[in-house]
Amino acid sequence: MYTMLKQQPGRLTGALVLLMAILLVGCSASKADAETPSQQAQPVSHPARIAMTNTWEALALPVKGAHLEAYAVSPANPQTIFICLSSQSSQLEFWQTHDNGQHWAQVVLPGGLSGTTCSLSIDRAQPQRIALAVQTTGNNQLHLYLSNNGGTSWQHITHSVPASVINQQEASVSLHMQHIYLWYSYGGGQNSPQRAMLERSDDNGQSWTRADTAFGTSSMFFAPIIGQGENLAILVQPVSTNKHASSTLWTSNDSGHSWQQGKTVPPQVQAYLQQSPSWPSTATPFYALAYEQLPSNLYQLQIVQSANGQQWSGIPGLPVAGTNQKKSGLLQVLGVTDTGQMLAFGVDPNVGLPVPTGTRQSTKNVWLWIWNPGTARWSVLSKPLEHTTDESCAALCWNTQLMSTAQHTSYLYAYHQGEQDWLYRLRLPNLK
Repeated sequence: MYTMLKQQPGRLTGALVLLMAILLVGCSASKADAETPSQQAQPVSHPARIAMTNTWEALALPVKGAHLEAYAVSPANPQTIFICLSSQSSQLEFWQTHDNGQHWAQVVLPGGLSGTTCSLSIDRAQPQRIALAVQTTGNNQLHLYLSNNGGTSWQHITHSVPASVINQQEASVSLHMQHIYLWYSYGGGQNSPQRAMLERSDDNGQSWTRADTAFGTSSMFFAPIIGQGENLAILVQPVSTNKHASSTLWTSNDSGHSWQQGKTVPPQVQAYLQQSPSWPSTATPFYALAYEQLPSNLYQLQIVQSANGQQWSGIPGLPVAGTNQKKSGLLQVLGVTDTGQMLAFGVDPNVGLPVPTGTRQSTKNVWLWIWNPGTARWSVLSKPLEHTTDESCAALCWNTQLMSTAQHTSYLYAYHQGEQDWLYRLRLPNLK
């Protein structure tokens, strides 16, 4: 998964790498109502409960009252976490821990750390490679800090954002093998549709090339999904006056040097794609989302899946009382495990879909649901994450990451955009 730079107003742009999402232009609740199939109650069953041998851990952040802008967990050691914080004075700080947050050390970077937004990435294939991208809003200079030895030392690179990136909104950095990817979204004003750009460097940031020319000059997409080897995948939405233009899946098997255009996805899907590192199959399909930019407590999030990137099918809503074809009961998709299961926060299985009240309400806990594409069934963990929060934020409320060790132990990390002091972690049970 990846983490995006976030805008400052309200601290909520949908980001997350990762995850991280962005508020896309041209979609509203009325549009969702118009395009969603007629409401038809789903069969209610008793979802399978997955017993938990571990509980959610709350990892204390090193600075109270700060906002977690970005974080990355080392694939080599889940105890090692790097974070970029924005303090109450809006100053960025870079910290690391090697004991799961029991002790934190501030990282001093060459040239100092100055900016308003940041993004982090650790190379899954080479965990000693770490990248931090820092930018000041309104400035066309991006500061890139690279480490090739697990954070012991850092190289500072100043990179000029392409001149065509006007009114930049978001950016993210991704590392994979010898490649560095920089993704930008820009525009988005009243008379300027939101667009995206992707650059790639193959020499540690010394030179850069466009990696998105196959998509045309006017399109919107997120940072690429990185698979095994040189595989990449992106959902590309054309920017046009046609608000109902369908997105298209593009794939690359040479790290973005060339791209193959696939078929369009269902019309309600825009540009949000998720996938395990394994390339699509019946067991590890592509997943794409629809209506994820609506307030999450409307429970209208929809998921489609594809085993080959050509044919797509819808995933049913949660098997609880009150859900139907329009309201799935899902709050937010969190990520995909190495074995292809989709993780999502959703409604309380004991209560079902809440009755609308017309006022914003808080939830005292969130439940982790798992979609198994092999059995085509939802299951739910036996205990929720106890966290009182307002889930009416637009787009994605949670910044989450999945990490698997070489011993095939998987962890889910979750940070709520309204939180200031805690990062949550759960060691996942065996989901096979």
